[in-house]
Amino acid sequence: MGTPYADVLDAFLFKITEHKFLKLNEADRDAVISIHMKSVCSKIAPMVKKLSGVDLTQRDDEDSIFSNDLSDELIDIISEGMIVRWLKPYAFSSDNLENVLSTKEIALYSPANLLREIAGVYKMAAADFKQQLIDYSYQNGEIGV
Repeated sequence: MGTPYADVLDAFLFKITEHKFLKLNEADRDAVISIHMKSVCSKIAPMVKKLSGVDLTQRDDEDSIFSNDLSDELIDIISEGMIVRWLKPYAFSSDNLENVLSTKEIALYSPANLLREIAGVYKMAAADFKQQLIDYSYQNGEIGV
């Protein structure tokens, strides 16, 4: 039967707040974040296939569906990887940063400090994603990734 892309995209959107996506129609929004999904799938596909037999490369882009049924755990892992992909441009490009602070803030961040904070969030997301892959590997009979 397969898992619709929408299940993975919804899991990703649930984890982030991206106001720019609110301005896009659903088809355009899904097309943009599908790029992140496919990138993550290509990175983890060999490990997932070896461990669980699920082939993440077997999917129908026209109907937006994976050929395999993805477990909730795999959907969560893919969506975590998508967060890392989504954060990367913010972490490495000061041009993409917006310095919007609430009125409760006492001190403004300099662009350098803000970039450092974003980079820290990126590193934390990447570490979380890596830990999920390690946990998945342990749970499916392999030690390490």
